[in-house]
Amino acid sequence: MEKDKTNKAIDENIKKCKDLVKKYRKEKRWTQEELADKLEVALPTIKRYEGGSLAVPKNKIVKLFEILDMQLHDLRDIFPNEKDLIIELEEIEKNRDAKDKIEALRGQNPALAPRAAIHSPPARCP
Repeated sequence: MEKDKTNKAIDENIKKCKDLVKKYRKEKRWTQEELADKLEVALPTIKRYEGGSLAVPKNKIVKLFEILDMQLHDLRDIFPNEKDLIIELEEIEKNRDAKDKIEALRGQNPALAPRAAIHSPPARCP
């Protein structure tokens, strides 16, 4: 009886995960082939992830999280008992948020732009 509950929970998580992968891929307007290239897997693997016939391994969850800009709250529901995975994803999200803030500040203040991006006239020699 307990095994049936476990299997049902696993099946439900696979379904949630497949729906998320497809949702975020479509938001990026990527084909399954483009996602396969970015994830460094074969196209049939993506089809199986999105079809729900193959569970996405943890290492690929992390990579998908990064390349698809997934939201952490979506994955917390799917992997509530995977504390190490959630901690790793939290760190990625913090870095992403910090990068976004820096980019926003650069847009507001040209002085924060990288030096190579600032076009100033060449210095003149006397």
